[in-house]
Amino acid sequence: MNWKPLLTSVFLLSFSPLVAQACPQGNPQSLAYILREDNRCEGLLPRQASTTGFDLISLSTGKAIDGNYPATLSIRVPITGNTPPEYFEIQSSYKNYLLNKVTFSPGAKGFTFPLKTTILQKAEIPSKSLEALAFFKRNGKPIHIPVILGTVSDKYDFILYSSERRSFPTVEIRSNGRTFKLPPQKIPKKYIYFTWSYQNAPPGIYELYLVDDQNQPRSFWFQHNPSLF
Repeated sequence: MNWKPLLTSVFLLSFSPLVAQACPQGNPQSLAYILREDNRCEGLLPRQASTTGFDLISLSTGKAIDGNYPATLSIRVPITGNTPPEYFEIQSSYKNYLLNKVTFSPGAKGFTFPLKTTILQKAEIPSKSLEALAFFKRNGKPIHIPVILGTVSDKYDFILYSSERRSFPTVEIRSNGRTFKLPPQKIPKKYIYFTWSYQNAPPGIYELYLVDDQNQPRSFWFQHNPSLF
């Protein structure tokens, strides 16, 4: 079967990834990052200094991020088995919003969590600024899982963070001998946003492969399993 996924560079942001914090008790009426309802840590963190490096900080899909928040946002991590992802968080550097340490419920199509959007709405966090990341490790290597925000869309949204200006002569998505190439990129520092329309791409483990202008390669792996959507 032929498949023609599309990958495009969409926009750049100008903030820095958040650093993990302790999750204290606190006033549930506040917007501060605290333990809430004994099932999650959520809220706003103090402004932090910029971090350094280059990394994948978000891989998500969902129509909810294209508009206003519902009263409850359905979050789903589409993996099988009885073990939730080893790592999960949603953040927005717009106001240093962070959600993590979530108590997921297992289901036939992954792990779900119904997030009340009270904090997101009160803090006026733009829905398109949400960055979601989940992964498990295989042989010590992170395998990222696209986090579903609301209902599934027909594309994946990637966000890469770079603290330095970089050029990438090579940007590809690879799987089992198939390669989709993106034109060379000249990228200023901070955030880079990519969209991949996976269309009828077969399930499997995919590699986001990049080589910078110093001929240094970097790979990120992610799981594509549309049967769980």
